[in-house]
Parts: sequence; structure tokens; C-alpha cells
Amino acid sequence: MVVRESAQDKLDIQVVPAKDTAEAFLLLETGRVAGSANDDALAHATVAGAKQPKDFKIGTKGLEFAPYGILEPKDDPAFKAAVDKAVVELIKDGTVAGLYRKYFEQPIPPKGINLELPMSDVLKRALANPTDSGDEAAYR
Repeated sequence: MVVRESAQDKLDIQVVPAKDTAEAFLLLETGRVAGSANDDALAHATVAGAKQPKDFKIGTKGLEFAPYGILEPKDDPAFKAAVDKAVVELIKDGTVAGLYRKYFEQPIPPKGINLELPMSDVLKRALANPTDSGDEAAYR
């Protein structure tokens, strides 16, 4: 998507491949690239663990909608129903929101790194109305 937008808007963005998030951040940290695109949670974790976290800013505009999912056996509807029920219970009793706050909004032991990643509106809506749909419209 970035390459397509670059061409449309004549931004002259060059894509530099990296094998993983750590390498992409090293390229950014050492000034060999001007920016990096990544999953928001990975970006927050990487910046929070940097030597100088305040030297970096994470944008708030996402590049695409990509719901997370749970991998499970393809032909086992009873297992899927059990997993769905358990996940919905954890959402409704507040466990998921509590775990989110613990790991994304508070210092994480042992180093006390805080990702400072508030829950997105999309995730709030998904938790308010759990679905296993991959359709973006289901999360609006």
C-alpha cells in the first residue's frame, strides 16, 4: 500500500527490506531509513525498549485493517464453539480488558517498560460485539 500511495502521490518512497522488526528498527535508529511500517503493538514495544524512546514518534493512521484470529483445527466445530464461548466469557467478565491494561498501558516487569498503547476504538468495538468475521464492516 505504501508503494502504491508513493507512486500515486509522487512521494519517491523507497522500500528497504528488513528480516524482522528488530532489523527494521535498527535501520531507523541508525538513520539508514526515514521510517518504518509495522503492527502498532510491535512498534510500541520496539520504541518502548529503545535506548532513547523519546526520539521516536509512532503515527496514529493505520495502513490497513487486519483483525487478529485464533488458529484452530479446520473441521472441529465443537472445539471452535468451546473456544468461542471461552473467549466471549473472558471478554464479558473483563479479563481481556484487564490483561490489555496490564500489558499495554502499564509498566511490564522485569524492566518496567510501558508500551503506552491505549486500546483502539476498533478493539473496543470488537470487544463490545465479539465476532469471528474477517469483514472490516463488522468492526465499525
